[in-house]
Amino acid sequence: MKKKPLIFISHSSKNKDQVAKIADLLRSINLSPRRDIFCSSLPGYGIPNGANIFDFLRERFLNYDLHIIFVHSPEYYESPVSLNEMGAAWVLRANATSLLLPGFDFSGMKGVIGSDCIAIKLDGDRSEVKDRLNQLRRELESEFDISDNEDIIWEEARDKFISEINGDVSTKNENISATPALITEEMKQLLKKVADAPGGQILITSDLESGTYIQIGSEVVAKEYPDRREYVVWEEALNACLKEKYIERKSKEICVITNAGYKVVEMYIIT
Repeated sequence: MKKKPLIFISHSSKNKDQVAKIADLLRSINLSPRRDIFCSSLPGYGIPNGANIFDFLRERFLNYDLHIIFVHSPEYYESPVSLNEMGAAWVLRANATSLLLPGFDFSGMKGVIGSDCIAIKLDGDRSEVKDRLNQLRRELESEFDISDNEDIIWEEARDKFISEINGDVSTKNENISATPALITEEMKQLLKKVADAPGGQILITSDLESGTYIQIGSEVVAKEYPDRREYVVWEEALNACLKEKYIERKSKEICVITNAGYKVVEMYIIT
């Protein structure tokens, strides 16, 4: 007998305000609370009164065809319950989608769902976020056999979601933007090279001869061997740019320049 599909939102209760926005987005494609979506922190989506918590969760994992939505954040990795859910989903080989809340980077992904897994970084490039969310929509509509949704309703809900979810961290970032970081000459040169490169990408990879090396466009700018000192200079500049969000990590091997990074290049008129 075919199992019924169910979306299970694995999250930290400390992120429930952002998670509520994710649930609202899912409802825009005619998915219903509790019947189609389980989320323990939201009224109407969670465990009914009188139900045994562990029996209820166990029954969901065993009797439903789960699509787990992992909501990654620093708080998520501080929650033993969340990490247990991640482990259970991995054991069951459940379908899964990872959403990275604004301010959380790929490098922070740990455990069985690590930085080498495909994820949607919600404060990433807007066009890419829209495309990834569109793919998620099509995947869920297929799983739940939904075919009568209007594109205009989805697009409005999607765009509202992206704006609101990023608005959640705007006040947290005010102090960062109000106090410009110290930008070293090495950081400026790194950002200039990345801004000029196709796709604004940095490739970080390794081989037996050179160790780890940093490549921007077609140019290998630094190799761990034989000149480790030069490599460390570029590595420190890259890490500083990641910390200040001038560059963001897309995967274990790929980083891209952000809008803030482009603004630094424009501000200093690096030529």
